[in-house]
Amino acid sequence: MIRNEENKGLAFSLNQCIGEARGKYLARMDADDISLPDRLKREVDFLERHAEYAWVGSNARVFDNETIWGTLVMAKEPNQYNFLPFSPFIHPTVMFRRELFAGGGGYEVTQETLRCEDYELFLRLYRQGLRGYNLQEELLLYRQSASSYKKRTWLTRWNEAKIRARYFQAMDIPKWMQLMYMSRPLATGLLPYPVVAYYKKKRLLSTAGSVNYIIQEEMG
Repeated sequence: MIRNEENKGLAFSLNQCIGEARGKYLARMDADDISLPDRLKREVDFLERHAEYAWVGSNARVFDNETIWGTLVMAKEPNQYNFLPFSPFIHPTVMFRRELFAGGGGYEVTQETLRCEDYELFLRLYRQGLRGYNLQEELLLYRQSASSYKKRTWLTRWNEAKIRARYFQAMDIPKWMQLMYMSRPLATGLLPYPVVAYYKKKRLLSTAGSVNYIIQEEMG
C-alpha cells in the first residue's frame, strides 16, 4: 500500500501509482465506487482488439447509499464537441495503456488541476492525437451525492475555466462555442450546490426509467 505523510492531492497520488505499476494496462477507480464483476475483462478484451484506441471507459450507474437512481451514458467515440460540457469519460471507469505514461507523462500536479485532473489529462491526450472509446454498457456503480458537488469551490471552478481556455482554443470549435463553454464552470458556481445537485439528479432520473435497482441485487 502506498501512503503519503501529507495530502498532496489526487494527481500526485495517481502518478505515484503509475510509477509503481508493472502491468500492461492501468485501471482506475475510487474506493467508494464498485466495479461490476466483468468490467476489467471487458476493457482488456477491447484494448487487445482495438490498437487504435489509447484508453477505454464505459457508462456507469449512479448511486447514493444503497439505491441506483440513474445512468450516465457517454459518447461512444468522443470528439472535440463532447469535451465542451464536461469530460466525455467517467474517470473511475477508465483503463489506459501503460505506455501512455512512459517517460514520466501523467497527471498534471498543479493547483489549477485540483478536482479536474482527469479532464485536463483527457484534453491533453486528445490534443496529442490520441483517442479513447466508451463501451456502451454500465460497468461501474458510481457513487455521487449532494455533498459531491459541495466540494467544487469557486477557486476550482475558476481553475477549470482556465484549463478549458488553454485547450479549447487549439480545437476545431467555433469561437462562440469556446467562449460559452469556457465560462460554464463559473456560471454553475453562482448556483447554490443543492440546486446543482437537484438538476443533475433530475437529469439522471430521466434515464433510469421505471426500474429502481438495489446494489445488493445488482452484485448478485
